[in-house]
Amino acid sequence: EPLFAASGMLSSVVSFVKGMNEEGNIYTQHEPVIKKHLVALSQGKLNHEQFPYALPASGVPGVFKPKEVILFMCGGCTFEEAALVHMINAGTGQKTSSGDVAKPIIGTDMKVVFGGTGIHNTRSFIDELEGF
Repeated sequence: EPLFAASGMLSSVVSFVKGMNEEGNIYTQHEPVIKKHLVALSQGKLNHEQFPYALPASGVPGVFKPKEVILFMCGGCTFEEAALVHMINAGTGQKTSSGDVAKPIIGTDMKVVFGGTGIHNTRSFIDELEGF
């Protein structure tokens, strides 16, 4: 009998892994949360109550698709978020595991100015958590 027969717990893990995206590295599948917010903003679908932003002269939220956005992260941002904003501004997509470039992240010509109180790596993030 094979040591790692596809039954029980192992079969559950195998089916889970097979169901994942066809990326070579599962850690590259993570997307920063700001991506969905920037995409929603570019489509005019960002919730104005939860994320207040300046409205156009018409004063109607939900139909406004800005061309320029200032995004400031209180508490700091990560290199991954900065790379995402760079790709949005460059009009490119994220690279796939095969090295191909996917379609642009945002289909419009929206430009994002990105800043924060700092930029975190693993060590600075853990140090900040220890301060709580």
